[in-house]
Amino acid sequence: MHELVVTEEVLRLVLDETHKAGARSVKAVNLVLGELSPVVADSVEFYWSFLTQGTIAEGARLEFRRVPAVARCRGCGELYR
Repeated sequence: MHELVVTEEVLRLVLDETHKAGARSVKAVNLVLGELSPVVADSVEFYWSFLTQGTIAEGARLEFRRVPAVARCRGCGELYR
């Protein structure tokens, strides 16, 4: 269910930025998710299709890219992938 809140926030950001830019439509939104993120892309897409109805983002594609997790040792600063 947290995907609804995530999707609402993504849409709010998209609409704010398009308003600032004076855009009249949104074609695609690129989202980067860490591999440890609990966000389910299919659920975000489901909510997106409903939340964008009647907005300039209606019909915009969501494009997801997963990035690998990286941890850093606080002691020595070494990165672990």
